[in-house]
Amino acid sequence: MHFGVCQVGSHRPDQRGQRSALVRENVTILYPHCRAALYPRAPDIARSLGWARAYDALYPAAAEIEDAELLTVGRGMSEAAARLGIPATLVR
Repeated sequence: MHFGVCQVGSHRPDQRGQRSALVRENVTILYPHCRAALYPRAPDIARSLGWARAYDALYPAAAEIEDAELLTVGRGMSEAAARLGIPATLVR
């Protein structure tokens, strides 16, 4: 079993197939239950990456807190996770 925090949303038509592929590959998508730790950590991550907003930093923060891999369709997000030492997979 493979666990990951997923940035692949089902709300975008171009990402629905990618999300389905993850399920077929036996990936368990974690939906973070760590909000108390997540919200304070995201701004720290955003600052360390030089990002103006903490919204996108919620994904690497969740992966870090859950000790899970970050699954993303964004090359920038994958590279940011790597800079933080968070395992990430770029889903295509």
